[in-house]
Amino acid sequence: MYQKQTAMVGDLASITAECRKHLELALESEDPSEKDFHIRQALQLVSEESVAPSK
Repeated sequence: MYQKQTAMVGDLASITAECRKHLELALESEDPSEKDFHIRQALQLVSEESVAPSK
């Protein structure tokens, strides 16, 4: 379990600033639809990063 949590922390350290901002806005929002929007945007950014070829 500890190794899995450590891997997740490492993954979070590598997310983009734009993704991090969406996650922060989701945490700050009171409106469920706005939370949903920001979480979906963050997930989309992460999925695009994982598919993009390395430079």
